[in-house]
Amino acid sequence: MRTRWLAVIGSTLLPQFTSWSVLFVALKGLQHGGHPGSGVTWPESLAAFSFALIVSFIPVTAGGLGTVDAGLTALLTAYGATGSQALAVDILWRATTFVPQVLTGALTFLWWRATARRRRRG
Repeated sequence: MRTRWLAVIGSTLLPQFTSWSVLFVALKGLQHGGHPGSGVTWPESLAAFSFALIVSFIPVTAGGLGTVDAGLTALLTAYGATGSQALAVDILWRATTFVPQVLTGALTFLWWRATARRRRRG
């Protein structure tokens, strides 16, 4: 830790910052994409994202599915987004942060099964 503390902090913060960035870009894309009315600022979106992460620790469903989405959508709406914008942002955020992980996991599982089968034969 004495020599690699910066790498540890960076590897912890970078995924969270990237996830929030996806949420913020989706929010601003909807705001400027012909759907005016979203007055959510970056500090407000960061607060909503942070609250959503805290809610994900409530063990009601896997990954906070449903509870996180309800909390995030409600906060974004309270901060000035329309209900449809907040829901669309939530869906985009979930899709862009979960789908690549699921695909990577599925491909890794298939690769593992194929290599395990080859090892058993050989």
